Amino acid sequence: MNSKTLKEIKERAAKATDGPWGVSDLPGCRPDLREIQVSHKGAAGFYQRLLTVGDAWSGETERLVALKDRAAFVAASRSDVPELCDEVHRLVGVLNQIASTDGDAPWHEKMARDAVKEYQP
Repeated sequence: MNSKTLKEIKERAAKATDGPWGVSDLPGCRPDLREIQVSHKGAAGFYQRLLTVGDAWSGETERLVALKDRAAFVAASRSDVPELCDEVHRLVGVLNQIASTDGDAPWHEKMARDAVKEYQP
């Protein structure tokens, strides 16, 4: 990834419908059909469909679970993508600090360890 790609990702995220996004499990066009959607609670308090992930018959448990999992991933991306972009920006800043210092001062290693500490298993 480079700064141009990161900028494009941030621009796409900024243009997306405001969050939070959620998952809706609604009746389909027939009583035994379920429709899984990604939705957004609008200003008037009503949920607006952003996209339909798919539909499944009520008895298709595995398909319903898979559709809900996909919808949850898409819905979470509304907040995850901007947070990930911010974290990349922060880490690039840390790397720039390290790169801009002269010599091999011991604090370089500590600063690098501290920057990635949260990501260690």
